[in-house]
Amino acid sequence: MSDDSNTLIRAENSVKELGMPIPKKPYNVTLHELTWPENIADLSTTELAEHLTYWSAWSGYTRFHLARAETNHEAFATKYRIEMQVKIMKSKGDHKTVTELKASVAQLPEMQKLEAQMLKAEAEKKILKALLENYEGKYKTVSREVTRRSADFDEDGR
Repeated sequence: MSDDSNTLIRAENSVKELGMPIPKKPYNVTLHELTWPENIADLSTTELAEHLTYWSAWSGYTRFHLARAETNHEAFATKYRIEMQVKIMKSKGDHKTVTELKASVAQLPEMQKLEAQMLKAEAEKKILKALLENYEGKYKTVSREVTRRSADFDEDGR
């Protein structure tokens, strides 16, 4: 992942100074080892607990990386806007309209490179958002099943 390392490092250092732990990649199970059941109600209590822990861990880890991706995207977008403004201000005024001028500046190789970085960062952000929604959805499904079983347990008096 290309990133604006300075911005991310400063932000992570600020969080560390607060004494807050930064999520580590879940290591107990990989995403490919725990399969999603056809029917969540078929899972044993132990399997439900494993799924709850698993999806919670991956949600937290993904949420952290989504925040990094959002920060990264914003840093590249800001860098692009500033660079665009600087190049427009330095322009010799040989364009008929502002639109022509902006289009001409946008075609410069350095601007194309910045735009590509910004678009890549935006794509990473969108992918992480989609993954997070998926992981959180699975966590909520498992959590509802745990709640349903608790209610059944209470009604039976056991």
